[in-house]
Parts: sequence; structure tokens; C-alpha cells
Amino acid sequence: MRLSPFVLVLMLFMMTAGAPAAAKASMIQLLFNCTSTRLCVIQKDGGGIPFLYELAAQEVIRRRISIRIEGACASACVIFASRARAYACVTKGARMMLHHGTKTDVYTPSGKMVDLDSYESIKIYLDPPPGYRVERTFFTPDYGDDINAWALRENKMPYDGLYTMTRNEMLRYWRSCS
Repeated sequence: MRLSPFVLVLMLFMMTAGAPAAAKASMIQLLFNCTSTRLCVIQKDGGGIPFLYELAAQEVIRRRISIRIEGACASACVIFASRARAYACVTKGARMMLHHGTKTDVYTPSGKMVDLDSYESIKIYLDPPPGYRVERTFFTPDYGDDINAWALRENKMPYDGLYTMTRNEMLRYWRSCS
């Protein structure tokens, strides 16, 4: 089961706000449902909040967990795979997907930006009440200097939809699983 961004933000808050060590969960377990301490298989991941995926990559590197990408890996999942590249491989069924990201800001009726600093503000952010203004802007995700340079040069980072890398394009950046 895939967790909603709301649940992931709340779990990140719990993980970093002084929760007892026993209650702290593994970020790769939360994002990818991986419970093995040696191998995480990604079969379908549509991405999410880049910061959480960067934390998962740090965990992979720290714990030296092998990553096997067998299916869809989009957006923030590609950021994760790029950061943990030394531990990641792609199968013939892997699909790495890129795009320009979007940033969403929510403003109160008086024009003040809603900060994500409480449970109530997170609820407002995820489902703004009438009178609140939502602004979306595009940004270039940090897929890694080499991938970004290639994707921007070759126009492989659409604003609408996703670009799926070819097998040869993937193998420029990740090794094939044996």
C-alpha cells in the first residue's frame, strides 16, 4: 500500500521530533515497503516528496543496502536511485521517469503563506478551504548533475507528463542487475 504525502509528512515529523528510538521507522520501509536489511526491490514507485527520498538514499548508503529497480521509478524515486547509485541496479523491466517538478504554496485569504508547522496547517495545505489561494510553480529536480545536464540538453524533462528513459539511457547512469 502506497502512503499518501500527508501520512509521509506526519511520519517524517514523528521520526525527527524526538520519538522514542523503537518508534522510529526506516525511510526505505516507509517509501518502498522494504523490510530486508540487505536488498530493496522497487517494482512500482511514482515518486513523492524529494526530501524523503534523499533521506532514504542516505539510509541505503549508511546501511549498504542493495537496490534492485524492476519496474516504474518516477521523479523523486529517480532522485533516490541517483543518490544511491553505487548500490542500485536496473533490470530489463525498469522504467526510470523524469519531469520538471512542481512546488505548491497555499495562501490564506489575507495573503499569508501557510507554513507546514502543525497538523492543522498540513490539513489546510492538502485540502485548502474556500478563499485560500493555491500557487504552483515549476522547478528542475536534482536528479544529479550528469542526469540533469543530459536531460536538459536533450529536452527529456517535460513540464507535463513524464519522460521514460530508454534502456541505453538508463545504463549510462546505472548498472544492469546481474
